[in-house]
Amino acid sequence: CTKIEALDTLLHGGLRPGSLVVIQGDPGTYKTSLLMKAADNMGALFISTEHKKRALRKYAKALGTQHNAIGLCSTDMDTLLYTAFYMNAKVVIIDTVDALTASEELVAYRLDAFAKLLSATVIAITRKETSIQHLADVVITVKIENDAILLQTVKNRTGKEMTVKAANPFN
Repeated sequence: CTKIEALDTLLHGGLRPGSLVVIQGDPGTYKTSLLMKAADNMGALFISTEHKKRALRKYAKALGTQHNAIGLCSTDMDTLLYTAFYMNAKVVIIDTVDALTASEELVAYRLDAFAKLLSATVIAITRKETSIQHLADVVITVKIENDAILLQTVKNRTGKEMTVKAANPFN
């Protein structure tokens, strides 16, 4: 359970062990904010490929989170997976997979294998459609319409597709 009502609704009650979830959307659609809150709520490992740890901690503080979940800032796929394995992370959030140094196909297969082999949940944040979506169990698109944050499942192997409105993470 992410304790983010809109996400939990789309995920039919929460995350499933062994699943790969893709969250996609344009810059500025609160993907990082929503998933940082979720990471804090679940004690998940939050990995950034774009921002320095210090900047993320300031951002987390602005969100009102404990920011304990921020564990790594790296673009190296091996470092990312080794850290998640070493920390025995059951939920790993990667913001964003677009900046990883490996090819899209390799990223997709390695994240899916990591999730399945270790019964972990991997949430991959992206700004674009990628080949990861083909292996993903759930794909959620984040959009802003009329100042509302809308989350929409565009693929869901475990339930129906739907659209829900999310609360602003800064409120």
